[in-house]
Amino acid sequence: MITTEKSYTFKYLPNEAGSVDWESIKNIYDGFSLLEDCPQDPIHHAEGNVWVHTQMVTEELIKLEYYKNCSKEIQSLLFVSALLHDISKPECTQTVNGKITAPGHAKKGAQKSRGLLYRGLFGAMSLYERESIITLIRNHGLPIWFWDKPNPEKMVVQASLSGSLEQLATLSEADMLGRICSDQEEMLGRVNYFREFAKEKNCYTNPRPFENGLARFTYMKKEDGFLDYVPFDESAFEVTILSGLPGAGKDTWVREHGAGKPVVSLDEIRRKHKLSPKGNQGKVVQMGKELAKTYLRKKQSFIWNATNLIALNRSRLVNLMTTYGARVKIIYLETNYKNLLKRNLEREHALPEKVLEKFIDKLEVPQIWEAHSVEYTV
Repeated sequence: MITTEKSYTFKYLPNEAGSVDWESIKNIYDGFSLLEDCPQDPIHHAEGNVWVHTQMVTEELIKLEYYKNCSKEIQSLLFVSALLHDISKPECTQTVNGKITAPGHAKKGAQKSRGLLYRGLFGAMSLYERESIITLIRNHGLPIWFWDKPNPEKMVVQASLSGSLEQLATLSEADMLGRICSDQEEMLGRVNYFREFAKEKNCYTNPRPFENGLARFTYMKKEDGFLDYVPFDESAFEVTILSGLPGAGKDTWVREHGAGKPVVSLDEIRRKHKLSPKGNQGKVVQMGKELAKTYLRKKQSFIWNATNLIALNRSRLVNLMTTYGARVKIIYLETNYKNLLKRNLEREHALPEKVLEKFIDKLEVPQIWEAHSVEYTV
């Protein structure tokens, strides 16, 4: 779980009487208007369009005891999560055999929300605060459907490592209360079962504890991993994988903390071989991996320096490194949006602003379970 200072308070939290200034909130972001035009299935959402549902969810949220008793900062995270939890339904909604569905809206909504919040849609917030909101949006359906997953335990444990399951259950409860449907009681019962299951797994109010990073990484990687298994650490060297947007400070980190270790830099490979940073980067990555293997075969610690913005690509790298017996550390670096744009303009090899904006929209912040250790530098 990312743990940095918590200080953000949403400007439009309800007043003391519990009234929400919906007109002001709606004017913050044009995307809210699209929710008014997005229909929902009348069986599961008889309340109407997605904006009506969003308002109902948020108003139910502020009535819940957990919300009332937590800090303004946590209230803000939950409130913003409720506002954005269905933000991608308009682009995901489809009608199949007469039924209205929105497959994948939580995942797409989380990705879209990260870009919006990083750019400052609701004001400045820390990495912790933003990613807490993203996690709640991404997983808001988990308390309802976790038991239908192939490995419910692992899904719940993984979710606990990236955010508070107590907050997640609160948002999910509000999501169920903020709709008109015949199976509401059953759905609320599932949320309560999720709460009990998470408590049983010792991860409801805190991330599931592991003996060390290797134990956590091993459990998450193995299909039949055992929660309390502590493997013996046989690694003799470490690979550091840097991750971050162009201009986040990766090259500076190498200069200040690289300690003379060899560096596999995809930017350097492109420049050396006069390869374009646009289009398919498969050739560049393959050349980087071949260079990395020269260090891996020698069991020599080194640094992999590239943006590594997408989780799947990081996973492939980690798999390669661990195949050779390496211990892997991911270091994610971030600077705020305004500073990122400024740094890009000052770089010797500046990116076109449109390209940089596309990178922001692709960003998937590394999660703690992706490697033996993950560190965050802001």
